[in-house]
Amino acid sequence: MYEEAGNANLIMLLHTAVYPILAALLVTWLTAKWKPSATPLGFVAGFLTGLIVIHTGLHFPPTRAMDFLVVSTILGLIAIVATKKLEVEKLKLIAVFALLAVSYYLLLSPVLKHQGGTASLSWAVLSGFATIIVFALITRGKSDDANHLPMLSIVIAAATASPVMSIGGSLLIGQLLGAVAAASFGYLAICFFTKTNSQSGVAVSVFILGGLLAQSHVLADLPVWVVIALGLTPIVSAISSRVFEQDNSIKSLIIGAVPNTLIAGTVAGICLWQVWPESSLY
Repeated sequence: MYEEAGNANLIMLLHTAVYPILAALLVTWLTAKWKPSATPLGFVAGFLTGLIVIHTGLHFPPTRAMDFLVVSTILGLIAIVATKKLEVEKLKLIAVFALLAVSYYLLLSPVLKHQGGTASLSWAVLSGFATIIVFALITRGKSDDANHLPMLSIVIAAATASPVMSIGGSLLIGQLLGAVAAASFGYLAICFFTKTNSQSGVAVSVFILGGLLAQSHVLADLPVWVVIALGLTPIVSAISSRVFEQDNSIKSLIIGAVPNTLIAGTVAGICLWQVWPESSLY
């Protein structure tokens, strides 16, 4: 019995963390050598690897809510292109918001269809509006190669949200959030050591992180305040970026990440306390 439990835990670890991070490391390294602007494909490869091994019932073309995470990933890549091509800041935000609204609609409409199209559209617009605020805050300011805090904030947010989701909501979504954290970390690590700008990967990672958090409320009945609290933790990086000067050193990155880690950890702890099930986990 204990051997079977150990094997199950090992498989879960491989699917949630090891495979996504290895895929992200490899693809990010290859793209950094080939074309640095294409490095977000490393995050995409890492997350999709995790999605395929964790959600074994993935369908294409998409039919269920989880299947549309692939479409959300594609929309996130389109958002990266839009932010690079559009010169006016307001147009960039409008384009990303529109893509976010479409992403949320596709992710949520399969489970909200019994409430009608208006409910799905309302959820999509509200979720997109909330996410674009977070996106604008964490990407505002310096966008040079030395500032990796925005991407690190995604790693921290996903990593701290994963256990909350796994215990209080859905193990599947919790594992996928773990895959987001692992893929983001692998992508960030290569960008850091190759001195490549990692901020271009924030857009696509926000699409996936926000989509999973939104689904956790609808699919797993996680309280909406828990979802909002977990989703707001990345904005601490916006403050850290202004307080702590980044110089592309590990020491600088760690110092800048301390506030984000403390706040995200505290928020996750409070949320976990609130959603902890009354019955035994075993």
